[in-house]
Amino acid sequence: MVCVDVDAEKIEKLKQGIIPIFELGLESLVKENTASGRLRFTTDAAMAVAHGDIQFIAVGTPPDEDGSADLQYVLRVSQTIAEHMPGHRILVNKSTVPVGTADRVRARVAERLGADIEAVRQGIGSDPRIGYRFIYPGVGYGGSCFPKDVQALVRTAEGIDFDAKVLKAVEARNADQKTTLCAKIRDHFGVELAGKTIAVWGLSFKPNTDDMREAPSRVLMEALWNAGAKVQAYDPEAMEETQRLYGHHDALTLCGTKEGALKGADALVVVTEWQSFRAPDFELIKGQLTQPTIFDGRNMFEPARMAKKGFTYYSVGRLPQAPTRV
Repeated sequence: MVCVDVDAEKIEKLKQGIIPIFELGLESLVKENTASGRLRFTTDAAMAVAHGDIQFIAVGTPPDEDGSADLQYVLRVSQTIAEHMPGHRILVNKSTVPVGTADRVRARVAERLGADIEAVRQGIGSDPRIGYRFIYPGVGYGGSCFPKDVQALVRTAEGIDFDAKVLKAVEARNADQKTTLCAKIRDHFGVELAGKTIAVWGLSFKPNTDDMREAPSRVLMEALWNAGAKVQAYDPEAMEETQRLYGHHDALTLCGTKEGALKGADALVVVTEWQSFRAPDFELIKGQLTQPTIFDGRNMFEPARMAKKGFTYYSVGRLPQAPTRV
C-alpha cells in the first residue's frame, strides 16, 4: 500500500513512524508494516497512481461559506489521478461528501482524460510527416489494403528471419480494438444480452464507401449475436453489401433510415463516422430508445454535452458519462 500527501513534513514523520493522530494500536501497526515494506509514504503522486489499481480519496471537505461541503480538494485529487493514470483505475471516495459527488468526480476525470488524449494527438500530429488526420481514437481500421499490407509485411519479415514485433503488435491491437464496443455494451447490460436490441449506425469500414472488408461493424454484430442480442442497422451506402454478407439473418434488421434503426432499441452504437451522423436529433434518439444510452466508437460527440442531454454516454479512450440529473 502506498499513501500519498502533498505535505512533505507529514510524510517524513510518517516514514519515521510518527503518527499525527492517536488511534489505539495504530502506531505499532504502521511501524510494523512500514518495516516489512507493505506500507509506504510518498509525495510522488505519479508513483502512487501507478502503484494502485484502487485509489482511495481521503481528503478534507471543510464547510464552505454557505455551509455546503467544499469539494475542491476531492476534485483536485481526482484530477491528479487522471493526469497520471497509466491504465484502468478504480476510484473510491473515502471523504465525507454529499450525494452526487461521484458524478462530479467521474466528470472531472473524464474531462482530464479527454484533454490528455487530445494533447498526445496534437503532439504526435504536429510532426508534418504524420499529421493529425488519421490519429483519432476509434474501434480499429479495416478495408482491403491496410490490414492486408500489415500482414504482408509481417510475413515478409518472417521470410528473412526477422521478428517484426511492432507490426505484430499493431495487428494484435487492431484486432482487440474491434472488440471494444461489444465489451462496453456487455459491461453496461451484463454478459448475456438475450432480449436486448442494439441500434447500429455505420456498417462500412470507413465513410463514403460501401466496402465492409475487415469492417469493425462485422466484429461487433457477430459478437452481439453470439451474446444473444438483436441488431437494427443502418448505413448510407453499405446496406446491399450487408445483405449480401449476412443474407436474412434472424437477428439482423436492416433499416431504411438511421431513425428507423432506433425504434425500440435498448442502445445506439455509432461505428462509422458518416457526416450524416454528426448532428442528429438527440431528443428523437432519446424518445426512440428504451433507455438513453449511446456507445460512440468514433468519439463524434462531446461527453459533457451528452451528459447534459441526459444520456449515458460511452466513447473510446474516455470514461463513461453519467446523465445529468435534474
